[in-house]
Order: sequence, then structure tokens, then C-alpha cells
Amino acid sequence: MNNTIKYIKSFSNGQVTIPKDIRENLGIGDNFWLKVSIAEGKIIAEPLENNQNKKSYKQSLLDIKSTLDLEGQVKNNRTQVERQIANRS
Repeated sequence: MNNTIKYIKSFSNGQVTIPKDIRENLGIGDNFWLKVSIAEGKIIAEPLENNQNKKSYKQSLLDIKSTLDLEGQVKNNRTQVERQIANRS
């Protein structure tokens, strides 16, 4: 896989369009699922395996037994962004 960089703008409700050449590079079509996460203040979007369908993905979400508390991560991310802004001044 090559390291392609594209700049895209979000639409209403935070929706984004993944450019066609990137989708083709990853082997995904127009209708796909992404696993989205936050790591070190960055949005990480990973396509789900092609053989994993919507129903099995929903079931895997329902099978999660624990809760996720992001408050600490959000505070950490905010601190990182505030430092970056301060360093730019």
C-alpha cells in the first residue's frame, strides 16, 4: 500500500467522503463499514474485512460486556491540542 495523503472537508453532521482512489487502493467499494477510533489525538478509520457483514458486526457490538469511559482520553487529547496551539503562538 502506498502512503497517499488527501485533504478532505467534512459535510453536515461531520460526514466525510473517502476519495475513490483511496477506496480502490484499499479494495473497498461504495458501501462498506469502517471501524473508527481515536489514538493519540488522531481519528483512525479502518475498513472492516470484506467478509464481515452488517449483521455480524452488529452482533459483535452487542456481545461487548464492558463499558468504555473516554473522559480521561478526551482530557488528554484536549491537553495535547492546547499545547500544540500554545507552541504555535
